Amino acid sequence: MVRITSGTTSRSPAASQSNDDTPARRRGTSMTITPEPMIEARRLRRRFGDRVTVDSINFAIARGEIFGFLSPNGAGKSTTVRMVTGHVPASEGTAMVAGYDVAKDPIAARELLSVVPEEANVYADLTVWRNVMLMGELHAVGRRQRTEGGKELLGLFGLVGREKQKGRDLSKGLRCA
Repeated sequence: MVRITSGTTSRSPAASQSNDDTPARRRGTSMTITPEPMIEARRLRRRFGDRVTVDSINFAIARGEIFGFLSPNGAGKSTTVRMVTGHVPASEGTAMVAGYDVAKDPIAARELLSVVPEEANVYADLTVWRNVMLMGELHAVGRRQRTEGGKELLGLFGLVGREKQKGRDLSKGLRCA
């Protein structure tokens, strides 16, 4: 896939290898090849009845880029994140994650995303292990991958040995880990 915008050509990683005999090269035009964005919103819009909460937002986030939304309360930040993660359908427009259309292949897109919410999402009455497994289930991760990944996550977040501890018994720092 080649996309030309403002005189710049972008080629997705899945596109065929460079071809020295392209029309641009024959004309002597220089081309800048950039990778496809990791996350992209194109004319993303969300309506709830007659109320428009997100109005045709466009953005692209490169692989490895740290990105945040800053705007007043009620501006549509949470709704935009929910559309990009496939938890709320867009009324119009397209959300893409690593080339996957979130509306058409939400599971593949979610497997590549991590969202850090402002508030911790630990369920107080569940054990640490059950919280990890629940998040995997909610994102449609298969049992085997969920179990293997869960063990890895416990190690990464310093929670090995705390698998049977209730969420309410963790410090705030560990709940947000």
